[in-house]
Amino acid sequence: MWSRQRTSPRSPSQTGTSVATSELKDFTHTRGFDAQKFAQAFVDRRGKHLYLRLRYTPSAVQNALGLIQMMQADYRVIDLRWMAYLLATAFWEGAKTVSAKTLVPKLGKGKKPILGLDKLPVMVEKRVKIWNVIVPIDEGHPSNSKRYKAPVKVKPIETADVDVLVKMSKKDAATLIGGAWIVEKDGDQFLVDSAGGRLWQSKKADYGADFERPASSTYTNFHGDACTYTGRGYVQLTWWYNYVTAGLAIGKGLDLLFAPDLVKDPKIAYDVMAHGMITGKGFANGRKLSKYIHGTQKDYVNARKMVNYNDTSSYQPIAELAEQFEAMLLDARL
Repeated sequence: MWSRQRTSPRSPSQTGTSVATSELKDFTHTRGFDAQKFAQAFVDRRGKHLYLRLRYTPSAVQNALGLIQMMQADYRVIDLRWMAYLLATAFWEGAKTVSAKTLVPKLGKGKKPILGLDKLPVMVEKRVKIWNVIVPIDEGHPSNSKRYKAPVKVKPIETADVDVLVKMSKKDAATLIGGAWIVEKDGDQFLVDSAGGRLWQSKKADYGADFERPASSTYTNFHGDACTYTGRGYVQLTWWYNYVTAGLAIGKGLDLLFAPDLVKDPKIAYDVMAHGMITGKGFANGRKLSKYIHGTQKDYVNARKMVNYNDTSSYQPIAELAEQFEAMLLDARL
C-alpha cells in the first residue's frame, strides 16, 4: 500500500510547445494505492500504447510497484502526476532486452506443430529475447568519441598519500584525508575533498580523455582502482564528477565515485533520478518537475528536457506513457 496527488488526465500537448491544463483537483497521494488494482490497471492498459504492448512482462508490473513504493517513501514527491512522469521516464530509460528460455511447439512440415502420442503439441525449449523495464541499466554502447568512456583510476586519500599530495597541491594535509585522488587516462589528475569540493588539479587538466589513445605513464603507474563512468541507473549518470556530486546529494558521500556500479541498485538509482528531477540539480540542469507539473498545469511533453533536452523524438512517447501511468495510479488510488 502507498499514497500521493492528482489532476484529470488529458492528452499531452503538441511536442515541445503548448501546455496541457486541467481543472484543479486533488492530486495528493495520502490515501495510498492498491497493488492488485494497479497490477490489473497495468494489464488492462497494455493495448493502449505501443511501448506498453511491446515491453510488457509480469516483471514490468512488479518493477513499477517497487518504484511506487520508493516514491511513497519520498516526502518530496507531492503530486501523483510526478509519480506518473517518474514511472514513464524509468520505463523509457531503464529498459533492456534479456535472454530467457521458453517452451514453444516443435514445428514440422509446413510449420505445423508436431503432435505427440497424446495428440498434444510436442514442446521444445527455445531461447528468446524479452524486455526487462523499469530497471537500472548500463549505457548500451557509448561511442569512442564520448570522453567519459575512457577509464579513470581513483583511490581514497590515506595518511600514506599525504606527504606526496601536499607537495603536489600545496594544500593542508587536513583537507586531504577522506578525499579522493583521481587520475584520468591521459594523466590529468584531480583531488577532491570528502565534501566533493575540487581541491586541486594538475596543470591544464580537463575532464575526460581520448578513449582510443594509449594510456599515459602517469595513469599506468598510479595505484588506484580503474573505473569507468559511463551511464548507469534509471537515468544515465555519466562522468566521474557527476558520480561525486550525485553521491553526496543522496547521502552516499564519495561511495559512487569509488564503486560506480552502486548506481544500478534500484534504491540508489531512484534517489539519483528523483534528486535531479525534483531539485533541478545535476543532470536536470536547473529544470525540475515543479516547473512542468503544478496546480492545473501538466506539461508531460516538455518535462523530457530534464533528462535529455536534445532527444526530441522521445518527448511525445514519454508524455503518452506518463498519461497511461497517471491513469493506472488513479485507478489504483485508495
